[in-house]
Amino acid sequence: MESWTTKTTKRKRILSSKKHSKMQKQAPSYFFSFAKPPVDGTAALVSLGVETIDRTSNHSKKISKGTTMGITWKINLSPGGESFSNFQLNLSTNIQKSYPSSSSTRFSRRKTYTPSLSTTLSDTVKHFVSAYDIWLGWIFGNNPASVICLHEMAWFPMIQSIYATSPATTSALEKEIIFLLENGVMENGLPWQRWYSDGFYDAPWGPLHDQVPHSILAVYFMAMKTGNVAFVERLMPQIDRVAEYLISLEYKNNITGQLMGVIAVKNSSGLSDGLRHATTWYDIIEFGNVNSYISIYATLAFDAMAKMKAFIGDPVGAATWKNVYKRFVKGFNEVFWSDDLKFYIDWIDIQGKQHNYLYTDQALLAIVFGIANETQSKIILETLDDAYADLEKLCSCRIGVTPANMWNISVLGDVVGNSTLGFPGYENGCSFFHTTGLEIAARAKVSSAEDAFVLFVSSMEVYQENSFWGASYDWKAKTLSSEPLSDSLLVMWGFMRGVLGINMDLDGLSFSRPAQDLEGTTFSFEHLGEDITVAVKNGTIVVLNTGGT
Repeated sequence: MESWTTKTTKRKRILSSKKHSKMQKQAPSYFFSFAKPPVDGTAALVSLGVETIDRTSNHSKKISKGTTMGITWKINLSPGGESFSNFQLNLSTNIQKSYPSSSSTRFSRRKTYTPSLSTTLSDTVKHFVSAYDIWLGWIFGNNPASVICLHEMAWFPMIQSIYATSPATTSALEKEIIFLLENGVMENGLPWQRWYSDGFYDAPWGPLHDQVPHSILAVYFMAMKTGNVAFVERLMPQIDRVAEYLISLEYKNNITGQLMGVIAVKNSSGLSDGLRHATTWYDIIEFGNVNSYISIYATLAFDAMAKMKAFIGDPVGAATWKNVYKRFVKGFNEVFWSDDLKFYIDWIDIQGKQHNYLYTDQALLAIVFGIANETQSKIILETLDDAYADLEKLCSCRIGVTPANMWNISVLGDVVGNSTLGFPGYENGCSFFHTTGLEIAARAKVSSAEDAFVLFVSSMEVYQENSFWGASYDWKAKTLSSEPLSDSLLVMWGFMRGVLGINMDLDGLSFSRPAQDLEGTTFSFEHLGEDITVAVKNGTIVVLNTGGT
């Protein structure tokens, strides 16, 4: 059991029209909740008890702004620890409490370390997946006390790829994506940032924009799981508008007029002034103007547009967006890659100044999805390992989960409100667990599945210590802050892609070599609407059956 205190504060809310303020229909079995309050400090009122009463009723108690409310969380696992969703991973019986037995170069620049688990890896993974199956369809909200964050929405269809067929969950998620995109995209193509029971609204920290590419990618990853052409066709008018808005943000060289293949967010200077112009889910960090975080997701979104156009039989649209994607791959590397940093630049403000703190998400995404070339990818991980070594000297500890950034924010004005966060401190150096999934996949692509497996087991060691029961983890003080997030399950997405070597797309599946310690492991997952079961045999992935045959 865990508990913490949340204090509500008064913030300005921006709501859409009243017709969007309530769900028109409730899905069966409460798979899509519709009476949630925000607990992110953006509402004057917080509803109390909505998780313990019949959600079809209207008797949730109201408390006024400024009230401090304690929330107690209790994990009640089902008998045997099974996940509500259809998670089917049977790890090799050779893997007990052992760490990966194979040699690994992953820690070559750091002190030799052998992760050790207090229970079997299989039991730990089962507990993890069961504990974080907590949303019951409130999929974009991350946990039962959260709001829908459209600026994270692609992560949740990605997470669904770890499960075998689960029709109720799939139906709920499709309904949710349809609702958000058919109601939450403004006339100019800009999606709202967040949604709760009173409607769509924007967070107060700045013009967040990662919901723009996330809206496109949510449809893409959902279609990859279900193979539902009608779902993509229905939402294509909305994501067409979103994609056109996104391409309208392409940065143009002020002197030559040349389109540069990167995104510049409007009304966000990127200056170190502490004002509210944050643009990403790092919502108190002044990522602004021309920034690599929005640009990497935009690049992935344009690739997704090309593939979805091909998926629904539109070769002209596919060719158009493929060309845009190629321009953005080129632009991303030309604008953000730094030979001096041996890493990507975080953001460039309106005065042309670089801001560099080695934020990890965008660099790892560039590796995993092939935006970074082979040489760059290797250099990025070497840079990370050097930074890990420095941080581990700082804390005299082993860092088992990926930090948000590797360098301390040295300029006070690069944090909204000129806040002093400390290092590690929340979005300045603490670990948000989803990033570890990206690093697991990146390690496998650059080095080996064995390297990825070592990192995965290291992350499960941290899980055994704290159940990932907070949004961010201070690896120095060993403390957690804020609420637990189900996007932590991206660690399992990284396992699937990096350790098992399963790569899926709209046009099929491919397999890379799995970690040798997984010999004898079986895993079932849904791809394009069919359950596929694979096994690790003789060091390779073998498909045992598809579609239940």
